[in-house]
Amino acid sequence: MKRRGRRFPIGVVTACCALGLQAGVPRCAGVLARALDADAAWTLERVVPGLESPLVSTGVVSCCAGSGIVWRVDAPFFSEVCMLGDAMVFSDEDGVRRKAAKDLPQYDRIRKQTDAFLAGDAHAFDGAFDLRACDTVDGWTLTLTPTVGAMKRLFTQVELAGDKRLERVTLKTADGGESRICFFEKAQGAHELWKGARP
Repeated sequence: MKRRGRRFPIGVVTACCALGLQAGVPRCAGVLARALDADAAWTLERVVPGLESPLVSTGVVSCCAGSGIVWRVDAPFFSEVCMLGDAMVFSDEDGVRRKAAKDLPQYDRIRKQTDAFLAGDAHAFDGAFDLRACDTVDGWTLTLTPTVGAMKRLFTQVELAGDKRLERVTLKTADGGESRICFFEKAQGAHELWKGARP
């Protein structure tokens, strides 16, 4: 059985965090830089048009700056995606599968853009998003609106919000759906899910 949870576009969230570093709101930039090298528990509520109740899942994400990301789903089922520079590794009850980045064009493009941006290329995402960042009474909000390509077809808007930590991400989809993720930081630079050899 294919599990939709393992396909959640955490790579898009990572790219948005990286892009947010140039948003011009110092509080926002510092928090997003922190989030790219932190472990956090998360809860996701996915609102699907036509369903009365949201689909809820929980898990842990571990971002290791310069190496990749591990996104693990603990409930309602187990699955894990390990996003490396050259591949994505999927693990669930069916076993472990590895797909080369070159066979995943959208992932490969987003990963290369994110890596280039974090390496100092301020123009890596030029033209891909419209950004709007602002301070709020209880923190900050960064709204990204895709303007071109596959990203625009998948998401109409991505909103990141928080205060001293990245707390919420909301992705609005072209079909009228919405995914809301709440993050609860566990540790900075600990890389919990990276302990031991990755596949």
